[in-house]
Amino acid sequence: YEFERTGKTGIQTGLLGLTAEHVDLFTAYNTHVGISLDGHTRKLNAGRLANAPEPEMAHADIMDAFRLLADAGVRMSCISVLREHNAGTPEARSEFRDFLRMLAGAGIDSVRLLPESTREGTGHVWLADALIDLWEFYLSDYAIIRRDPAVDYQPWGPERMDLQPYQDICNRMMGMPDAVCSMSGCDPWATSAEVTILADGSTGCCVRGPAGQDGILALNPGGERTRLREESLMSTPQEFGGCKGCPWWFVCRGCLLYTSDAA
Repeated sequence: YEFERTGKTGIQTGLLGLTAEHVDLFTAYNTHVGISLDGHTRKLNAGRLANAPEPEMAHADIMDAFRLLADAGVRMSCISVLREHNAGTPEARSEFRDFLRMLAGAGIDSVRLLPESTREGTGHVWLADALIDLWEFYLSDYAIIRRDPAVDYQPWGPERMDLQPYQDICNRMMGMPDAVCSMSGCDPWATSAEVTILADGSTGCCVRGPAGQDGILALNPGGERTRLREESLMSTPQEFGGCKGCPWWFVCRGCLLYTSDAA
């Protein structure tokens, strides 16, 4: 249906179990494949292999699938979760930068970094260092902060890469609308960036953070988007469950992924 309507399709996958037959389908249906991968080594990708019966074999299968997609020229983007395995130490971050260079060499031009959620509200002591380190890498190796579209520029390396959330921040600072939903105002009951397809075929809204436990999963997307939740959080003191006065408001704006208690 989507291919007949728009001439293209999209999917997000962890790559495990992906075969050449899948790649043929992606090619036939002009599919953009978003991959969920935290690194090109078993060590970096350990968070996604935690439940695999044979982690070594699973990671080998994942990387074989990645090469199948790259060799076939399938359009890809990547979502990576920053965890202690791939970002908790300077050594891990050095390996993770090699991973990003590998993605660029494979033609991937968009990577989104998501911090591992803790649920305890304490965060990770290494996360600030990791985000700063990768920001400096982005500026030095991928200095591609968006310019006027009418002005030509020379991208770094074999492919241009947008590294998020950094490019989101740059876009918003320049007044451009291209940014992740949380930086544009969060309304999990009327999502524009995420529509989930549930096991019974019905659709739900944003399931970031513990949203599924809050009943949001059962609500349908597509309603009129409002700022009611955002404005309520902005005006409610933190001691009463709000976000008033929080120095990080401009970053998360109440996003269910980033807030400590998913207010």
